Amino acid sequence: MPRQRRRAARQEGCLTLLARLLRGSTPTPPMTAPPVPQQSDWTPVIGPLPYRPRGSLLTPVERMFFSTLRQCVPPMLIIAMKVRLSDLVESTLGGRDYRTNNPINQKHVDFVLCDAQTLEPRLVLELDDSSHGRSDRQARDAWVDAVFQAAGLRIVHVPVSYASDVAALQVTLATMFGVSPAPVPPQFAPGAPPPLHSAAPTPVIAHASQPIQPAPVSAATPPCPVCGHTMVLRQVRSGPKQGQQFYGCTQYPHCRGMRAL
Repeated sequence: MPRQRRRAARQEGCLTLLARLLRGSTPTPPMTAPPVPQQSDWTPVIGPLPYRPRGSLLTPVERMFFSTLRQCVPPMLIIAMKVRLSDLVESTLGGRDYRTNNPINQKHVDFVLCDAQTLEPRLVLELDDSSHGRSDRQARDAWVDAVFQAAGLRIVHVPVSYASDVAALQVTLATMFGVSPAPVPPQFAPGAPPPLHSAAPTPVIAHASQPIQPAPVSAATPPCPVCGHTMVLRQVRSGPKQGQQFYGCTQYPHCRGMRAL
């Protein structure tokens, strides 16, 4: 009797398999419950996330320079801002070489002029304020300059004293890209008061090893420690130092540089 049952079971199994093959079907997988959502590493906070907008992408001085740049850029170029080095250059040792990739992932440049058709970078612009006089920033700038030199990209360091010099920037870009300077807007034409300073148009030096010199200042007053412009005597109007005099930058409120007497 047990032998007959085993024989019947084998026959039933063969017939069932044959029927499935003829129908072209596959065994139906067993029903399983959906996975329970788990908190992952990229969702460390449950509930409302603690983020808010940071506002403008640029500082007030950078916005001023961006406005100047928009009036000077030749039509075949467009302006990009806050660009990471890793978006401009890449390591020849591959993406897994952390020694050469980590530094370019953690640094950015202020502005990049790109080809309007291909979006390939043509010129890098760094706006240098007083912080670039520190030894650590000088070392950083020298390393960035060396990276761009190795990659064959041009970089220009523009001091903040030229941030609003439309005529000077127009002459510089026209010379570098071999085009005729665009007409100076009426508000910047000769005889009209420029927004920040009236220094004569001076081409911006395009070589990283030759920094641009700020506009000359009178020997009677000290230069601004932040932007290099002239300063004027001002007086504290309120507070414990009311009545005391100090030197304030003529470019206030765009520049808040001060010197004590």
